[in-house]
Amino acid sequence: MPALADPEFAPVAAESDSEGYARIDENPFRLAAAAPLSTFSIDVDTAAYANVRRFLTSGALPPADAVRIEELLDYFDYDDAPPQNGEPFAVHADVTECPWAPEHRLVRVALKAHEIPASARPRGNLVFLVDVSNSMNQPNKLPLVKSALKLLAKQLREDDRVAILVYASASGVVLPPTTGDRSAEIVVALDRLEAGGSTNGGAGIDSTSASRATANSRA
Repeated sequence: MPALADPEFAPVAAESDSEGYARIDENPFRLAAAAPLSTFSIDVDTAAYANVRRFLTSGALPPADAVRIEELLDYFDYDDAPPQNGEPFAVHADVTECPWAPEHRLVRVALKAHEIPASARPRGNLVFLVDVSNSMNQPNKLPLVKSALKLLAKQLREDDRVAILVYASASGVVLPPTTGDRSAEIVVALDRLEAGGSTNGGAGIDSTSASRATANSRA
């Protein structure tokens, strides 16, 4: 990793000043004898890895608060063994020397639950509310959303339903509840999305509520 002083990798302003990150305060060291219990979340988020990679590949260091260590670690598949004998989850722990402070130890605690086969999942009823305002008119925004939804369309089953709504200066339904076997129609609806206008999130939420009610009535 280049040094922070390297001008080629100097931090840059967020694109259009529209990106913001919640502040991350580093946890202080705590004496285990005084604080023997610790809790941690079991949900898995991986978005920070792709976001950090985006900054680095563009030749810039990411903002400090965009670097979420747990999400970078969770991005990778560790092939941990699943639970056995009816247990709800398995616990795995690894201990290693800390590279930047050899007198310390790093501990990785991993939980592995049972994996549900894709064929066993319940049918999906998906409604996507997509911001198509002018702020989304950047390669890593609306075009990226469209690419991701096209990948999803290829994985839908016949009994799945998906609807797409948009909001900007005006809001509305661009894809009514559509079954997963009609992927071509879903892709055509996505290709029609273009960014422009101001943001009107409230109208988009109202449209989403109406679409969900329609989808549920057809289910």
